[in-house]
Amino acid sequence: MIPFSLSQLIEHWPIFAFGFSAALFRELMEHSRDDKWNESFWGQLAPHFLNSGKKGKAHLHKHTWKPSWLWSTWLVWLTDGEHFFQALSTLSVYGALYCATENWYIVGASFLGFNALGLFKETVLKSVS
Repeated sequence: MIPFSLSQLIEHWPIFAFGFSAALFRELMEHSRDDKWNESFWGQLAPHFLNSGKKGKAHLHKHTWKPSWLWSTWLVWLTDGEHFFQALSTLSVYGALYCATENWYIVGASFLGFNALGLFKETVLKSVS
């Protein structure tokens, strides 16, 4: 016996769409981390942005400008494909959460908790990568 009806599935299609997007962007993030864009059209178009693994990072200069950790944490999604797709995946989770609860307070609380954990990791657990 199925605990939900087809009409309930149709009614809540945005939750499934955001969930699918979160999984898709997570897979693309792993694709970038493992340098697997080289064989595709997109890897030829933007090889250094999309390939963020060891092979993709080989082109970076040794002396790059390093801003404070606060700005680099908020803008890291612009640095490479891995972090870009990770940000899109996280935003998709927030979208699904809002569609499921229709409550901005819950989305905001999860956003604050996620960022508080990131702050804790950057300040207290510096050795964790």
